[in-house]
Amino acid sequence: MTVNITKDKFISYVKVQRSGITNMWNVSLVCQLSGLEKDEVLDIMTNYRKYSEIFKITMKNVNEESDHSPEYPLGGMIEPYDIEREKEDI
Repeated sequence: MTVNITKDKFISYVKVQRSGITNMWNVSLVCQLSGLEKDEVLDIMTNYRKYSEIFKITMKNVNEESDHSPEYPLGGMIEPYDIEREKEDI
């Protein structure tokens, strides 16, 4: 399956990473927070350096570069993760 990682998708991933809200190996939560599919997250994890160089995005400049469409939920703000709400869903 071919995965198409756009600049917006990479920015969504990096915003989750930069937030420190979750361990990035918790792929299902990264998907939930970023709006990305599992195969997209895994592709970014595998090819992170390549995408960082292509899109010129780093953890330091990610906020300057983001001009998100509503398609990706991290358009500038990440809501604090509520562990108690997560427990209620279990």
